[in-house]
Amino acid sequence: MLSLLCTNNHSGSSATRIHKDRQESHELSEIRLPTLFSSDYYRKVDKTTDIAGRLPNAVYTLSPHIVRALIGLADVTDATREALVAECKKFYLAARQYEESKEVFVDGEGNRNTTITLDCGRLYSEGCNRKGQCGIGSREDEVTGPRLIRLPPVLQVGHCKGRWFANTTRGLYAWGWNYLGKLGVGGDEDVWQPRRVLIDGDVLDVSLLPNVSFFRTDSGWFGCGSNRCRQLGLGHNNKVTTPTPIPGSEGVTRWGGGYGITFGFSDDGLLACGANRGQYGHAIRTLMKFTPVALPGDVKCRVDRVVSDVASLFFIADRRCFVCGCNMYGQLGLGSNERDICTPTELPLPVDDVISHYPLTVIRSGDTLLACGDNEYRQILSNAMSHVTTRIILDLPGPVVKVVCDGCRIFFQLTDGVWVGRGMCDSRYFIPVPEADLIDNHGVPRWMSVTARFVARLNAREPDVDVMFLPVPITNVIDVEDLMPDSDDQC
Repeated sequence: MLSLLCTNNHSGSSATRIHKDRQESHELSEIRLPTLFSSDYYRKVDKTTDIAGRLPNAVYTLSPHIVRALIGLADVTDATREALVAECKKFYLAARQYEESKEVFVDGEGNRNTTITLDCGRLYSEGCNRKGQCGIGSREDEVTGPRLIRLPPVLQVGHCKGRWFANTTRGLYAWGWNYLGKLGVGGDEDVWQPRRVLIDGDVLDVSLLPNVSFFRTDSGWFGCGSNRCRQLGLGHNNKVTTPTPIPGSEGVTRWGGGYGITFGFSDDGLLACGANRGQYGHAIRTLMKFTPVALPGDVKCRVDRVVSDVASLFFIADRRCFVCGCNMYGQLGLGSNERDICTPTELPLPVDDVISHYPLTVIRSGDTLLACGDNEYRQILSNAMSHVTTRIILDLPGPVVKVVCDGCRIFFQLTDGVWVGRGMCDSRYFIPVPEADLIDNHGVPRWMSVTARFVARLNAREPDVDVMFLPVPITNVIDVEDLMPDSDDQC
């Protein structure tokens, strides 16, 4: 292992003097390279060396990426850190390059985030480690301060819901949450430090869905993870813990989908596989292999996005939106609550974005927000309707920049950053309201303030199927008549 001698070897010093210095500063005589990334080393240096003054000469000879690590990981005050940077031009340039070149990746929600920084081929992690997300081998729940992840030089980083991948000069590595084997390293236990993904050849692309991972090599696409609904198209429903070739995926360029369903986007059209309640335009209960979705011929090759929840689907192509699947609560917005719609049906309005969380849907059409589906907790309308089967213009509390829905509630972030919501009353989400305001002990037909704890989670939430980011603030202009659907729309 590489060792560094950290002694002050000034010109004109004798060998005896060097030997004496080594004896007097025994703690610094040999510093193994890995300890340079530990804050413990800096605590030792504090006892023997004035960090803000002269540093051991060997420190100046370190390569720039190690110097950046020393600066970034030093357990010292900000003033001392500034003195470190000012100590020499090399330190200054290294610090500047670090700030300009590093890439930061964040996975998780609220105070459960894991942060990984990529700098010159090296990864440093901190934050939530309950499933091994920090990749340092330690089983502590929380990692404080950046810690080095031991990997070959890293080229790219990918992550999704607690699992991490790093493409390195020696292949693809993975660590973190390994539910149902979605890391592709064999087995389904959480992985606490990086392990090689069990796939031959160079990995050219990685596509991560909630419980499924896809890898592309020169031999084609491979998949692993959850397969309970046969969403990997392998003809069985066993979990797959090592990457396995995906039949019929030759023309697929990217993947999409959600829990239990998978879509393959290709130049010839959209392919689908998995649990089916009419979502794919087929009456077959479960699609065992990837099958073309029955979309109109003029749009099947131009689908930009597929929004899915448990059983309802929205296909968006050039602002045209086709819906199918479960419609028990009228969440497809077709004006009825016919249980299952097996043929993709176009909505009669331009659609820019959709969020769907069973059994509630929010649609953005231009500068207007609409909703349909379950209204048991007054999350859409304040009147007594239990289901809203037509698309109702939402009565917004002010200019809105972000929307989140969880089926029982809708949350809106206003332009001033304040969050408000409506729907099922729960002290985990909303500040308590008087019991007299509750409907059936749960619903509240007015806007409520969101708790500070849940606000932190909302602000940190990454783009997902139940989050909508608005390009410009929206304030719906609503007439009272717009809020009252026809009587035959009430269920």
